[in-house]
Amino acid sequence: MLMLTLVFISANFAIIAAFIYSIAGDPITNLHGSMTWVASYSAKTIFLFSSALLVLVPLIIFGFKVIARRSAMRFTIVFLLGNLLLLLPSRNEMFIGFLALSLLVGVIYHVVKASTLDVTLRNREGFIAKTILFVPLMILLGRNMFHSLGAIVPLIIAVSLLLAARQCSSSLPAKSAFRSLLESISILPIVGVSASVSSLIGSELHASLSTGAFVFSIVAGALLFELSLRASSAKHIYGSIAAVLITVLACANLLFSLDVTSSIYCFLSGAGLVGFAVFSERRYVLAFGSITVLASMAFGVISLIDGFAFHNWFSLAGLGVLAIVFGSLIEKHGGAIKVGIGKMRQYFQSWDY
Repeated sequence: MLMLTLVFISANFAIIAAFIYSIAGDPITNLHGSMTWVASYSAKTIFLFSSALLVLVPLIIFGFKVIARRSAMRFTIVFLLGNLLLLLPSRNEMFIGFLALSLLVGVIYHVVKASTLDVTLRNREGFIAKTILFVPLMILLGRNMFHSLGAIVPLIIAVSLLLAARQCSSSLPAKSAFRSLLESISILPIVGVSASVSSLIGSELHASLSTGAFVFSIVAGALLFELSLRASSAKHIYGSIAAVLITVLACANLLFSLDVTSSIYCFLSGAGLVGFAVFSERRYVLAFGSITVLASMAFGVISLIDGFAFHNWFSLAGLGVLAIVFGSLIEKHGGAIKVGIGKMRQYFQSWDY
């Protein structure tokens, strides 16, 4: 009953917030009449808010005293602050997005801090108490979706789901089946975050489809690689998905566009894969990164060949000189090059997969 009480406290704050917004906020014209709460005058709303606080605040304190125990005061302050943010008479997408992101970071920080300091939060009641702290955030985001649905609100929702899944999975045992399930489900909010970031950049900067695909692949690849580093199982599957996604999108982008911008995007994607491969010591990531880099370099070589005058005697002479110099270097340092290749092969064999 106390858990349900804490949840419905946020619902009561949302109703009070609707009355405040009907007085101080912008007029609402796109909602059905059954969804519009209107206060007759401000004095009644102020009295309603003041009297509600006298009832709701003691209920918050008592509820968390029972289910959060030693962390009751910390949770009370965080939960009350989140509910008070619901009262702000604004539905501006950018403002609500920034507000929700700040609240999300603050709640996660205090949840992690309390979980570290208070071992009593590791039982069922503690888990529910930590979950209840996110209720004002869910109301804040869900309420704003009725007013505007641009890129900010879906982005914050996807980030919230991703961080919630990450926090829940990291608190479970390594061999837990539920942890593996949460890690696999995390792919959905990863796609949501990547699509929202790509859409946001595209709408704000009027970027091309090529830029949007590049941003999507980089964000999704980075989040999937982060998931592969902390996953308890199937970590190489997530890394493989990230490598394949970045390589396919970069090469397809280059193939369909055939311009310098796509070539730069392709090279940056491949360089990022190679860098992560060296960091994580994964051969398959290095292979995909090399393919992506070679694809971008092939575009440069083809462009150079298209502009090269093969019928000119000086051009052919220059190619001959380069071939002679290159062959001489291989002949002179062939032994050292072979030894170096052997060492690199042994080094890569020590890598994982």
